[in-house]
Amino acid sequence: MNYAGQFSQQSRENWWTRTQRIRTAGELQFDVPLVDTAYLPVYQEIARMALRLRQLGMSDRAIAARLRVTDKTVAKGVAWLRRMAEPRTAR
Repeated sequence: MNYAGQFSQQSRENWWTRTQRIRTAGELQFDVPLVDTAYLPVYQEIARMALRLRQLGMSDRAIAARLRVTDKTVAKGVAWLRRMAEPRTAR
C-alpha cells in the first residue's frame, strides 16, 4: 500500500478533533485589584517643603527631624522634585 492509500475515507472520518477551542492570551479572564491612588508617597508629599528648607541652608538631617521623616526620604523627595522640573528630552 502506498502512502496515499493509508489515508482512506475511513481514516479521515476517525480523525481526532479538538473539543474546545484554544484560548489566546487576550481571551483569558483574570481579576486585578485596583490600587487606591488617593494618597501620594511620603517623599512626594514633603518634596516642596524639603526643597525650600534646603535652599534656606538646612541639612537633610535637620529637615528630616523637622518633617518627622528620614534623611533618605528628604534626599529622595528633593531629587524627585528636581527631576520633575527638568525638561524632558527625546531618546
